[in-house]
Amino acid sequence: MAAQLSASVRKEVLPSGLTVITETMPHTHTVAMGVFVAAGSQDETRTQAGIAHVIEHMLFKGTRRRSAKALAEAMDAVGGRTNAYTSKEHTLFHANVPAERAEFSCDFLSDILLKSRLAADDLTLEKNVIQEEIKMGEDAADEYVHELAEQALWPGQPLGRLIIGSRQSVAALRGQHLRAFMQRYYHPANLVWAVAGAVQHQQVLAWVQKYFTARSRRKPRHRSAVLTQARPQYLFLKRDTEQANVCLAYPLSGYHSQRRAVQLVLNGILGGNMSSRLFQELREKRGLAYSVGSYPTHYRGAGALVLYGGTSPATLEKTLRLMRALAQGLADKGVSARELVRAREQLRGSTYLANESSMARMIWLGRSELQFGRHYSVQKFIDEVMQVTREQVRAEARRIFASCQPSAALIGPFEGSSPFKKVIYG
Repeated sequence: MAAQLSASVRKEVLPSGLTVITETMPHTHTVAMGVFVAAGSQDETRTQAGIAHVIEHMLFKGTRRRSAKALAEAMDAVGGRTNAYTSKEHTLFHANVPAERAEFSCDFLSDILLKSRLAADDLTLEKNVIQEEIKMGEDAADEYVHELAEQALWPGQPLGRLIIGSRQSVAALRGQHLRAFMQRYYHPANLVWAVAGAVQHQQVLAWVQKYFTARSRRKPRHRSAVLTQARPQYLFLKRDTEQANVCLAYPLSGYHSQRRAVQLVLNGILGGNMSSRLFQELREKRGLAYSVGSYPTHYRGAGALVLYGGTSPATLEKTLRLMRALAQGLADKGVSARELVRAREQLRGSTYLANESSMARMIWLGRSELQFGRHYSVQKFIDEVMQVTREQVRAEARRIFASCQPSAALIGPFEGSSPFKKVIYG
């Protein structure tokens, strides 16, 4: 029996173990449908790093019913869009179509999840594509430095590895490895089927039961990241780039923490917004960087607050000193009432703006179910943000910046990086 979670949201767990959650949005003309697989790069072994991402690619390479071209043509023929992504903790396959074509989305997603060929020749071709994707990421220093920062913060753990894997691990993957991974994780008890748009819950249930005929298996256990390093890690990569790119990664609690809303508000004040301290001081006032700021990441058992910047090699030392000083200033002196109001209002407004579409609502539904095992509404999140106080922000800043040193990643055209390491750690 479906549980009525709100006026528009309903949830039901089928006998197979599959969770179906829907939000009816009668004012829209579209339906977004997504299948969340509770498996990502954090569930991989070191030798099979990147396998979740390879599977994401391979499920669009053809099924027993449709070739890869036929899959693309079928989606185009109904005026829809389909895509997928792999994260550290889950993989999402989704489709967004006009409301009258919603049943086709269910057929399409069931087809690629249950009947993909995983042909050897397709795997060889797609591994070559992913090798090029890896090279492209390594060439983009301003993006790759963020990957290095996670490696520094969680060394030797799946959470610290690249979602895409390494050239060696991807090259070693074979069809039997993909099938074994899917056998373990791609079954109803480990999936969430999320739908939002101009559709009714009972109709979605009927379609899912018609097309998705997978059998139930025991739900697998998932790993949680832990901060095991005895001291902060510092990674330097020499590259002949015009800019030096740096990240300072401070450990945070995971998304189950009661302090998550406080951390988000703190981030807005420090570097998450155009009015933030990092942006105003380093870019607007001093002109040291074009790209500068901060962002939080939250996972099952851990998280990070990352400060980042790209600057001329000649001004890197000054930039690092200012980044550290601005962060420490939150702990030492706290925040003003105006800063707090701005940060809360920006989070409130941006959350509303980001969740207007059927696709955004579907993703919110699915991720909430995966992370919390319940419906965590947009309004509840906003209520938590609006209750954050100045005292809470300062206490959290002390916890983050005064009680621990950051792990760091630096990419730049330097023969050595010791002077910058001294700036970071004193």
